[in-house]
Amino acid sequence: MKQLAVYAVSLLKQSQVIAIPTDTIYGIAALVQDKTAVDKIYNIKGMKNRQPLSKLLSILGVGNLSLNDAKSQNVQNESFLLSF
Repeated sequence: MKQLAVYAVSLLKQSQVIAIPTDTIYGIAALVQDKTAVDKIYNIKGMKNRQPLSKLLSILGVGNLSLNDAKSQNVQNESFLLSF
């Protein structure tokens, strides 16, 4: 699980969009400060006008990464967008 989280972080840092499971559905996530990735979310959703997307939260690490794991993997505190 930790390797998957590190992989997801590396994808986000490469302007990629990832799917994140919630209790009932999957969300589409990207780093909020990455215009290329945010544009990908609008494209995936087929949204021609720039309707607001949800800004989910600010995190340190992802998933089950501990603070020490996050530091050793150079995971930084990043905000990301989540769109359903």
